[in-house]
Amino acid sequence: MWKAHFDETTTLTLILTLSSLIMTSPPGTYSGMLGCISSIVAQQGPLGLFRGFAAQWLRFGPYAVVQFTAWEQLRALCGMKPI
Repeated sequence: MWKAHFDETTTLTLILTLSSLIMTSPPGTYSGMLGCISSIVAQQGPLGLFRGFAAQWLRFGPYAVVQFTAWEQLRALCGMKPI
């Protein structure tokens, strides 16, 4: 499970960084996702693509606890065995 969250965080951080920059920049700043990637890498290096990784990673702990607790309660309400 740990690896799945790590992979998800790595992928999502890249996508969220790019989409946030494109949406908050004035129109025409970036020519698209590839233009945004090349601009970030040129200005901040490859690690700039993963800004916010720690915050994303840390949010999965509480999220996972709530999600799995809720699913187990729903399974119990439906008469299903716990996982």
